[in-house]
Amino acid sequence: MGQANTGSGIGRMVRLKKMGLRPGAADLVFVKYGKAYFLEMKRPGEKQSENQKLFQIDAVRCGAMYAVADSFELAIKILRGWKIILT
Repeated sequence: MGQANTGSGIGRMVRLKKMGLRPGAADLVFVKYGKAYFLEMKRPGEKQSENQKLFQIDAVRCGAMYAVADSFELAIKILRGWKIILT
């Protein structure tokens, strides 16, 4: 998560954008039994950008699951709830 403000992180994002990555796309994507699950990771207190909110709306409209986690523990809880992690 922290690389977005570094030179290498910016270069990586520029390359991904040139390859067609949509602004606001979630950090993590899982596909299970033909269903998509998107998980956006944030630092505590950090909010979604407008592009991330628009991506969330589109993902949910398409039938995907979408969640935002501001801690590792919450991310694990979400993934267990989605049955991505079974332990």
